[in-house]
Amino acid sequence: MKKRLTYILLSVLVLCLLAGCGGSGQAKKPGLTDGYWVVEKFVMEGTEFDKATMVDIFGDAENVFALVFSDSGSVDGVLFGETVKGTYSGADNALQIDFMGEKLSGSHKNGVLEIKLADDSSFTLKNQKEMPKSLLSNAWLTYKVNFDIEQTMAMGSFMNYGRYIVEDDVLYGLTHSDSLSGGLGATPISMKGDFPVMGETKILDDKPAACLAIDGDYLYYLRDYEAVCRVNKNGGDVKTLYKGNCDYLLIHEGRLYFTDEDYHLVSTDMDGKDLKTVVDKEIYYPYFICTNWMVFQDDADNESLHLYNITMGEEISITDAPSYCPILDGKYRISRSTKVNMRI
Repeated sequence: MKKRLTYILLSVLVLCLLAGCGGSGQAKKPGLTDGYWVVEKFVMEGTEFDKATMVDIFGDAENVFALVFSDSGSVDGVLFGETVKGTYSGADNALQIDFMGEKLSGSHKNGVLEIKLADDSSFTLKNQKEMPKSLLSNAWLTYKVNFDIEQTMAMGSFMNYGRYIVEDDVLYGLTHSDSLSGGLGATPISMKGDFPVMGETKILDDKPAACLAIDGDYLYYLRDYEAVCRVNKNGGDVKTLYKGNCDYLLIHEGRLYFTDEDYHLVSTDMDGKDLKTVVDKEIYYPYFICTNWMVFQDDADNESLHLYNITMGEEISITDAPSYCPILDGKYRISRSTKVNMRI
């Protein structure tokens, strides 16, 4: 990528020498993860190219370089019209950004972000509250969501209460009961020809469970929709991580996500601490379809489906009619009741 960046900058240098330079912006004082960062100027081989010149060449400076930083250490952006995604670390005065193996150093102070490449080229970015259109349009395209059969099946299972999950030849889930009021059990499972053979069930919890998810040695679940709990997969004491009416439990990027009694999406760490509100309105069927983007049904918007970026806080409506239990199949969204397949 380093060679590619150098080539792009050299091309821009030639164009800028023909176009001329001028202009600057006003500094602000937000934190690194507040708002969005758009390039004001860049310097290469001692020559400075300002925002006006970039606008002349690219139509808008945000298409040259724009970034948004998350609290979790990820960074999304647009660089010369192409989407980039990476990570960052370090303090405000000693940042390190990694884009596809290319390491950039930076410093941040009073709403100004200085970034330097390995060849001593540099960018100066300034903060703004409004999200650049280049980030909104390209952030979605970056992920190019295309679910394989296993991802589709996992999403389908979740939309149907997520009562069962299989790992290492063990079936975890609701124990047999005509009334579906059984507890949570672990049952060894194997195949004898084309037929499954079930071993003896070990009861992990005497209460019904839904939205099962596994992380390491622990099984996480909704306990009768009245608490978020976890239990060791081999059995042991049930630990309550959150108490109160809840639904739609997910594990994503090392955190628990679920809806509270008002069906607002909240998040905690894996021990049930650090409770945060993610979506402050009534939603249903929330599901992460890639790193930062999730789909859910917006109850107030005619029960239609929306896409939501948890890093940028941006939302996109993708249906007009009421839609239920969405499932991605390949590049398409399938939803009950609407009988419509929509390419996302």
